[in-house]
Parts: sequence; structure tokens; C-alpha cells
Amino acid sequence: MSETKRIGFGKKIRAEWLAVAIRLRAGGYSYQQARTELESIVSATNPGKVAVAKSMSNIKQVVFAPAEANAEHSSGGIRIFQDLGDCSSLAISWGLAISAYSFVAATAETIGRLLKVQQEFTSTDLKRRLTEKLGERGFVQRVARYNLSSFLDWGIVANQSGKKHYKRGRSIRIESDELVAWLVEAVLLASEQSGMAFNHAISSPLLFPFEFEPVAAAIIGSKNPRLQITRESLSEEQVSLCHAQTKRQNA
Repeated sequence: MSETKRIGFGKKIRAEWLAVAIRLRAGGYSYQQARTELESIVSATNPGKVAVAKSMSNIKQVVFAPAEANAEHSSGGIRIFQDLGDCSSLAISWGLAISAYSFVAATAETIGRLLKVQQEFTSTDLKRRLTEKLGERGFVQRVARYNLSSFLDWGIVANQSGKKHYKRGRSIRIESDELVAWLVEAVLLASEQSGMAFNHAISSPLLFPFEFEPVAAAIIGSKNPRLQITRESLSEEQVSLCHAQTKRQNA
């Protein structure tokens, strides 16, 4: 994990907060213009000056103030929301969050991998896998708890019989190839890779909350101007970030 990349949520972040923030940004609001309304919504269920400040910082960084490397991706997500409306808000929230915060991405990928091999997992399973990947850092268990509680609020993970066992939540059906292409870009940004095999990107554990029809690499490339598709062999295609391709060509 990059030491210079933002880490993760400092509190549970509710789906409603991000949905409102995305709607406001899509309506032309800056963070300062949206701040009063967002603080009112956050404080209604998460009172306390420090708690509100932490939540607002996360909302700002996910929706209004992406890292410079993610700025075009963030703007692209807002344009998709303007076209598709509220039905896309959770997918847009997901793509913005995993690309904004490396630990949110690590938590999401770990849950996705666990759910590929078993029907449920425990918080202990999750924290053990994250510790194996990231080391015994003090923030791991604390931030993992906030990320998991956020995913529970978003409905993509569900409690199993009221115990500390978790299962897959609702699957979000995506009909828009443009939105799928944007999520593939989010996978590359979250994975901190300039490119990867297309089959790996489209089936990434990071996309575990979503369902969509099989889509050709060429269509994904045509739907997102920031992606480039190249053929590595007769059976393998590569998807890359265009700016990374340009850097390699100019090196």
C-alpha cells in the first residue's frame, strides 16, 4: 500500500450521505456550498463535533476533492450520475470510495475474495486477511471496523442471523456499459496498477457487489476515453489507463 495514498474511513460513512453529496456535486455545488446541508444530515445520525468533522472529511475527499491522479475519473463518475440519475448513486459511491482510499479498496477486495470461496465470513477472518496483507499496523483493526460497518449500511454486506458472521448483501444490477467501464477504471486506480489483463479487471473481487452482462473489452474501451485496450495474445487483452500508456511511450 502506498504510504502517500489516503488510507480509509475514520468513521462509518452512510450511503445516504454519499448519495446526497454526489447529487449536490452533480448539481454544480462546491464542497463549501454543500457543506451546511451535508453537516445537517450527518449530525442527525452521527452527533458530536469530532464525529461530524471526521465524516465530513471523508465525504469531501471521496466526492468533492479527489486526489489529483483521480480527478478525471471522479468527474467522469459525476457525469455518469447526471445521465443515469439516483439509480447509479451506490455504484458511483463505490467507485469513488475504492479509488480514493487504499484501505477501503483493500477491505473490499478482501471481502470479495472471501465471498468467492465461501458463503459467509467473520470480522476475525477479515482482519486476519488484512493483517497478513498489510502487517500488524495499529490502524488495521480500527479502520477495518469502520469500513465493514459502512458496507453494512450500504447493503452490500449483511449480518448473518444477528451474529458476527457476514454474508453477501444485495447485488446491484448494472445495465450501462459506460458505468461498467468507469468501474473498471476504478479497479485499476484502486489496485494502483496502470494496466492488467482485461479478464482480471472485469472479474475483480473489488466488483463483488455488482452484476452485469459479459461485455467485450473493445466496448469497455469505447465507453471510457481514459482506458486503452491492447491485445497481448490471441486469448488475452490488456486494459490500461491512457495516461500510463502515454508516459511509457514518452519515456
